Amino acid sequence: MKTTLHRITLMALGALLVCAVGSRAQAPAAESTPATAAFERLKALTGKWEATRDDGRKVYKTFEVTAGGSAVTEKYEEAGRPHMTMFTVFYLEGRDLVLNHYCVAKNQPRMRAEKISASGDDVQFLFTGATNLASTDAGHMYRAVYQFHSGGEFSSAWTYRQGGQDRFTESNRFRRATD
Repeated sequence: MKTTLHRITLMALGALLVCAVGSRAQAPAAESTPATAAFERLKALTGKWEATRDDGRKVYKTFEVTAGGSAVTEKYEEAGRPHMTMFTVFYLEGRDLVLNHYCVAKNQPRMRAEKISASGDDVQFLFTGATNLASTDAGHMYRAVYQFHSGGEFSSAWTYRQGGQDRFTESNRFRRATD
């Protein structure tokens, strides 16, 4: 009797385990949209990239996929200027591609991709708000444009706005770092 009860209990537990594993909620596959295509392009940038600014200074971006593949981080650095390090996090919010930028201006602009080519090769982000920004007249990053080129290179252009006017845009074309 004891052995039979033990066998029945084990069989019931096994059946429960099979049901639990078989009915485990699966994350739905991401719908293919321009936003998801652009996000996949960003994921493919994992690693270190370099560019040379117009003034001859080297700049670097290091990308990493994190949070179970749900976010891409970008670390921006300028050679010889450690105080110019900035950090950006890209992620999908519903059907939208968004970013949070942690700026040396000591504010944190949020942007949403407003224009994305069907291939995801051209992405324009626009300002939607910020933390630590007294007003939108205060200086902040307002626009970011990413373009993915053949040959594995990409460009980024970040526009700084103050007093309701664009003050400057820093554009760089990046290639994989060789070091």
